[in-house]
Amino acid sequence: MIILDLDNTIFNTPLLKEDIYYSFKVFGISDELFFTTLKAAYDVDQENKNCYSPKRHAKLLFDTKEKAERAVAKLFQVMEERGHTYLYSDVKETLVENKKNGVKLILLTQGDEFFQKKKIEVSGISDLFDDIIIVQDGKSAMAELLPLEDIRLAVNDRHDELEKMHKLFPRARCVEIQRSGTRATVSKPWPVVSTIADAILYFNKQ
Repeated sequence: MIILDLDNTIFNTPLLKEDIYYSFKVFGISDELFFTTLKAAYDVDQENKNCYSPKRHAKLLFDTKEKAERAVAKLFQVMEERGHTYLYSDVKETLVENKKNGVKLILLTQGDEFFQKKKIEVSGISDLFDDIIIVQDGKSAMAELLPLEDIRLAVNDRHDELEKMHKLFPRARCVEIQRSGTRATVSKPWPVVSTIADAILYFNKQ
């Protein structure tokens, strides 16, 4: 079984962030307002702290409900138009090939449930996974995974999430992925790759 992260692992989140910025900017907001509210938007909902939602962000940006809804609708339109191009170029072929070979694939993503489902929907990846787990915090993510004792590979762009996986499932191989335009990790106790294909290749060679 292989566990894959969504954001910055198979889904081009920096590209989505650009789409959020330009979709909201067309409604006449300043850069300063956008970025100050962007940071605040993560903690607007106390039950979903550190989970970004464009709906919550829009409420902070605009003075009327109508403007906020129009801005979010614009973003969702842009996302629909981009569709599967949000996926990194190596993703679909690699996942299809491994699924055909009988590899069980699990998508684990942390974030606002509605928005994460939207990303999955527009990118068209639902059918590529045997199961999709969406959680709002790391603790619940680990709780969801506890029954999955046959995890053999975990791929994630976040060093801290891989550390949690390694502690819970010491037999699982962890591979860190670093996509272009994403943050780099200082300490690398496990292999670092740039594509999903390379991650699975490492796994198959062991």
